[in-house]
Amino acid sequence: MPIAITAFNAESIARLGVSSSTELANFTPNLTYVPAGGVGSMIGMRGVVDVNFTNSTVGSVGMIVDDVAMNSPVLNTFALFDLDRVEVLRGPQVTLYGRSTTGGAINVITRRAKVTDGTNGYVTLRAGNFNALDFEGAVGTALGGKTALRIAAVAQSRDGVFNNLTLGKKSGDYDRLGIRASLSSELSDSVDLYASAFVGSKRGQSLPYKSVGLVQAPGVTPCAAPRIGSGCMDISGFADNGDFSQVFSDLPNPIENVNVRGASAELRWNAGAVAFTSITAWIRN
Repeated sequence: MPIAITAFNAESIARLGVSSSTELANFTPNLTYVPAGGVGSMIGMRGVVDVNFTNSTVGSVGMIVDDVAMNSPVLNTFALFDLDRVEVLRGPQVTLYGRSTTGGAINVITRRAKVTDGTNGYVTLRAGNFNALDFEGAVGTALGGKTALRIAAVAQSRDGVFNNLTLGKKSGDYDRLGIRASLSSELSDSVDLYASAFVGSKRGQSLPYKSVGLVQAPGVTPCAAPRIGSGCMDISGFADNGDFSQVFSDLPNPIENVNVRGASAELRWNAGAVAFTSITAWIRN
């Protein structure tokens, strides 16, 4: 059965400079990220998106990392590092991933430790505007004849890119940190184990909003074409401009502090023509 899919391998992600899950929308048709309550994002695909301001909402587009669903808007936004590939699948994907993927699914597959790779690793460092600095590195090694270990880490930081004209200062800075360790082992000729554990954090400011006015001045005459920068006002009489580098938030310090940690284990039994897979995961944010 044919399926609409956009796929990125590790080389493509590095070449495009994609460093977080939200940036996949810049290179994927019909994929959007909608801020959810200032912390995290709801994912949209082909116009199918749930916009709810709770951190426990399960949306219509699933985020899956190594076959484990990230069922929270807080978990949808994270750094991409040491990957094998990313698959963006248009929905519905309910057969494989359940009812939370009617709009589609984003399938992230990290790079696994392999005995056949021997000892290997890499380090990358990128710098950019607004004092942006990204570090990424990983190392893998064989622990024995049938077991291998891999450790990967990422650190990202950037100053604010938005000019808050109400408060007279920059906003939108962040610092991200992520560490992941994985273990692959061939327990027998027919049983394989893959286990991983990770911790991550984000410190910074939540992204500011732009206001879409619905009425014209004077009075409450409906706006003919409500959009950002159209000159239309909201109910308080404020009309936002069309410059996305400028915001007017009066929140003095919109802190966004996110901590997440988790672990997963995949046990696979190859029974001739049939393979049985058990996946167990625990995630806390």
